[in-house]
Amino acid sequence: MHYELNSVQHYTFHIKNYALSIVHYELKQFHISPVLWLF
Repeated sequence: MHYELNSVQHYTFHIKNYALSIVHYELKQFHISPVLWLF
């Protein structure tokens, strides 16, 4: 079923965006250098 594959990709896409938004929010809140996130 192509529908299942598309729904999984759609779901993971939103999970990634959600995670990035959290990281971006924390960077703005605590003014942490992006370099610290590499470790």
